[in-house]
Amino acid sequence: MTTRTNFVLHCRLPLFLAFFALAAASAHAQTYTKVGAGQDYLPATAQLTGTGPLTAIQGSFSTTTTASTASNPDLFRIYIDGTSPFSATTVNFDTTVFDTQLFLFDATGAGVYSNDDATDFTKGSLLNPSVPVTPGFYFLGVSAYGAIPRSGTGAASDIFPNTFDDTTGDLGFTGLRTPFPGAGPLTNWSLSGADVETGFYSINLTGVSAAVPEASTALSFGLPMLLGLTLLACRRAKQPSAASA
Repeated sequence: MTTRTNFVLHCRLPLFLAFFALAAASAHAQTYTKVGAGQDYLPATAQLTGTGPLTAIQGSFSTTTTASTASNPDLFRIYIDGTSPFSATTVNFDTTVFDTQLFLFDATGAGVYSNDDATDFTKGSLLNPSVPVTPGFYFLGVSAYGAIPRSGTGAASDIFPNTFDDTTGDLGFTGLRTPFPGAGPLTNWSLSGADVETGFYSINLTGVSAAVPEASTALSFGLPMLLGLTLLACRRAKQPSAASA
């Protein structure tokens, strides 16, 4: 077999296949749109998010009873895949127009962290990518300002410190909130002090796949290794063998 034939078989063809797989893995990035307006605010009833990489989740809040009744929060099951730092934000002035809160819970429903306002100059929320999150399944919650996730009944079961609280004092609106020590998993929400909001929201995401990662997501972890091995094969294929020297 000639050196040129070796080069084509061991270099060009694997490189083409590797880049094709990389393109296929990124081509399926999607926006998930909330389905219906059901009771999807607890881990057992959270909405799944399809398959493949996720770049955004969109939905809406509406009051379904009286004008003084706040909308239920929305909860989505996601997979933080580790391909890039995780982040989630509703700071997008073209699609989210009301005061939001974002919450991250682990696979058991235990709180990880939450945010009300990304800065003092916006009502959009941000779960900061500078805070590392271990890859795995999580629940991402979004609510209007004032909704409080709880692990039981009463203020003593609040999972996160509130903006204004008799125990914590005035924490302000910005920054990440970590859960109270010993806080249990999410079982209900207190909406008595929540804003009454209607309208659409959009959560922009990085480092996130749907609740059931598709094959292309798994492939993306091995592609850097595949490309490295292919480049090594290219170098060897270009070198003439001792017999042909």
